Amino acid sequence: MDEVAVMMLEDRYRSHGINDGYVYGAPKLVVDGERRAFEFDGKTQYLELNARAADMGQITVDIALKHEGPGAQTVFDFGSSPDNCFVLRIAQNGKPEFAAKVGGKTVAALTGKKALTKSAWTRLRVEIDGKQIALWVDDKLSTKKASKFRPADVFPSGRAKRNF
Repeated sequence: MDEVAVMMLEDRYRSHGINDGYVYGAPKLVVDGERRAFEFDGKTQYLELNARAADMGQITVDIALKHEGPGAQTVFDFGSSPDNCFVLRIAQNGKPEFAAKVGGKTVAALTGKKALTKSAWTRLRVEIDGKQIALWVDDKLSTKKASKFRPADVFPSGRAKRNF
């Protein structure tokens, strides 16, 4: 949201449309030093990306966040249902966790090595390319795993696509 080099997600392969998103529940816009960010209440506020934003063969999702805790929190949840999705969460213990389900079966799962520092900005990056999944924390590889999972696997034909 607040990168120096602003980039717009464009879907050049399908309809030349723009992959915009929507903000729900009026999260607060905060200024924290040099950063501007959304502050969510963890219950009624969220962002939803365009339905096509994650329906791809490979993807990199790069997010800066300030984990305030307590408890488990969802960072993103992309897919068509709880049985077809890929999710990045901050677990109860503060460690980032990635999981992908296809047809109700967990096809990939990774857990970061260390808990995030509470109340500090952290950069999380997930890279999925159909050969491996990698989880980066503050530009350092935290964990990776060989996997044939591709983001498009969670978007079966005829199902609604949701990217939160």
